[in-house]
Amino acid sequence: MCAIAPLSKGLQKEALHYFSAKKTPVGSLVSIPLRGKLTLGIVLESSPLEKEKSAVRRSSAPLKKISKIIAPSYLSPLFIESVRETTLYHASTLPATLSLLLPSEYTNNVGPYPALTSRGSSTAAEVQAVQDGDAERYAYYKRLVREAFARKHSLVLIVPTIADLTHAHRELSRGISEHVFTLYSTLSGKEFEKNARALLSAEQPTLLIASPIGLPFLRSDADTVIIDRESAPSYKMITRPFIDVRVFARALCVNTKIRLILGDILLRTETLHEIDRGSIIPAAVIKYRITTKAQGDIIDMRAGERAALSKKEKGRAISKALASAITETLSRKGRAVLLTARKGLAPTTVCSDCGETILCPHCSSPFVLHRAHGEFVYACHRCGHSEVPPESCPSCGSWKLTLLGMGIEKSADELSLLFPNTTLLRIDSDVTSGKQSVQKTIDEFYATSGSILLCTELALPYLSDPVELTGVISVDSLLVIADFRMHHRIMSLLVRLRGLANDRFIIETRDALHPLFTRAITGALIEFYRNDSAERERFHYPPYSVLIKIARTGRRDAVLDDMEELMKALKEYTPTLYASYESAVRGLVTMNMLIPVPPARWPENELLQLLRSLPPDFTVDVDPVNIL
Repeated sequence: MCAIAPLSKGLQKEALHYFSAKKTPVGSLVSIPLRGKLTLGIVLESSPLEKEKSAVRRSSAPLKKISKIIAPSYLSPLFIESVRETTLYHASTLPATLSLLLPSEYTNNVGPYPALTSRGSSTAAEVQAVQDGDAERYAYYKRLVREAFARKHSLVLIVPTIADLTHAHRELSRGISEHVFTLYSTLSGKEFEKNARALLSAEQPTLLIASPIGLPFLRSDADTVIIDRESAPSYKMITRPFIDVRVFARALCVNTKIRLILGDILLRTETLHEIDRGSIIPAAVIKYRITTKAQGDIIDMRAGERAALSKKEKGRAISKALASAITETLSRKGRAVLLTARKGLAPTTVCSDCGETILCPHCSSPFVLHRAHGEFVYACHRCGHSEVPPESCPSCGSWKLTLLGMGIEKSADELSLLFPNTTLLRIDSDVTSGKQSVQKTIDEFYATSGSILLCTELALPYLSDPVELTGVISVDSLLVIADFRMHHRIMSLLVRLRGLANDRFIIETRDALHPLFTRAITGALIEFYRNDSAERERFHYPPYSVLIKIARTGRRDAVLDDMEELMKALKEYTPTLYASYESAVRGLVTMNMLIPVPPARWPENELLQLLRSLPPDFTVDVDPVNIL
């Protein structure tokens, strides 16, 4: 009898049981009848039918036969075991986890999976980390590639975005291009299959540069896996069961005794904590101070507003100091990169009389003011709803509506007025769509002396070459987001932008004394890490807990009743209950529950079973990207 994970769309709660007249090893790729169709599946467990006769007799449904054994031992048992460990950590099921981790392209005549075996005897030294600037990290990766090839071993570099992949390929493939392969989700099916087949059949060691989709294509001669920009949130999948690819990569590398290296300019606080504890070993000296020759300045926007002579000047997105720095840079035919944290003209609108924020009626998120086809419009960045801005406050009727924050549209308007004869390029999701559009804009920027690039963080992975001036406009709007990972996100943005500057790096803020900004200017990463770690310990956030987020959406009364019952069942874990948003149109409300579990107690069997037993209208997210 075989327990099988169907490779089908949708969440399969549990493995299905079938029988076969032939021996069917764990990891085999089979064809099974499911819902009147033949579906591919992976064998998770296999045992002689005679040992399971009693279980078969107790079953309410007849046991069906496997239609065809397509490929015996298609997946390595070590791969299956790594999926199993990942499944337990995320309170998921094997079928659901496997369906997310194994790309459909893999089963499209690419396999079987390389026969991975456990190597060596030590695991402690196999998980390593490097924290350094982008140029320094890639110099280190080049050395690793040379050393791996000299030992006749392959190497895998996993990156979070296509832009990172393009950069990595450009930096690492020189002189060895015939041994370098790429795999990513936007490849066509034929291209993906061609690249995967060529990778797995190559007679010489290879370098695979891939998005997370490439992890299942680990060759049997691989001895190193690198997860670059390991703090990137895109390593956490956005669909249920919200698998963290980093967790799977670690399980796979530890089980096979393959060295795993985590790299970033600022590693996750969780990773730095493990380095302190000794469970992750520095691959090189951890750089807690990123040096640069660029002059760093913090512009106090409040001071500028107090000194302003007119109301118009008080609402400026571009300070006089930043404008002056841009002018000086352009006079030398230099280039400037200016980053703004939010899209639109203004991220928030409030009533000056009653203090109410203008919210989306569908999901209660703050409206962002945009300009579309010459007209002003409110857009919700959460649910996509848009409408004409009201002339007065919906709560009190006051006409005193005030725009707060500086969006990219307002910054673009001011820059156009200040520098009318300068090439001004813009990158954000409103004006650029897709990799090719962004890359075209980036190429034009670097090809044009004396140009300005105004962008959101969407552009950062594409900016590989230094420029004379970098600046941050209105990062303050991110500080008000109530999420424990937000400070790390902001610091990563600032440090990356600082590293791009050859001459000057400028931060505009209304909170000039905030430690985040002073530490970004000085590059004092150790101070940031110690403070962030202390704050997390105080509030029992990761790495001092495994944080489990449970969400329930539905009618208010039903949601409240269900969550109150769940609170009682989980009272020993001191859960916190809070509302997410309410839909005024559909009458639905979403409520979240946070459970901090001591790392030593997770995955605890009793809690694990309770979470797995929740109905489908509950979602469970272990170590969520955000808690909102």
